[in-house]
Amino acid sequence: MSRKGIYFLLALLFAFAASSKNLDSLYISLSKNAKQDTNRFWNYFYIALELNTGGNFDKSTAYLDSAQQLAMKLKFKKGYARALNGKAINAMQMAHFEEAITHLHNSYKILLEIKDTRGEATALLNMGNIYFYMGDQDQSLDCFRKSCGI
Repeated sequence: MSRKGIYFLLALLFAFAASSKNLDSLYISLSKNAKQDTNRFWNYFYIALELNTGGNFDKSTAYLDSAQQLAMKLKFKKGYARALNGKAINAMQMAHFEEAITHLHNSYKILLEIKDTRGEATALLNMGNIYFYMGDQDQSLDCFRKSCGI
């Protein structure tokens, strides 16, 4: 095996170990925090991100569902929109494009309401990517242009 191949395998091993350690610490934090607050929301959210990175989209979506329900209970609109955005990414990666677009449209409406321009731009970029994968270049380009104007 070449020197580059060995470095690549070592990098993958370290990345996997770091991700696993991060996920373990998030699970521990979630189990210790019994309060239904925004900290718990972010624990759900970051566990979902780690699971998504590992390719476990169904389990990631389950954690995002929990985050979304908690955000609704707390009236945490930004969190609710972020959970929808995360669910859209999972749906996109499973090639459920219509579901992803629905989540992003709902997220975008909330982000407009709370004037979260960074979130608006992110939602539009994600919509543009999904429309591109669906083969709708005109709609994709429209989303990309709107995101640049924010």
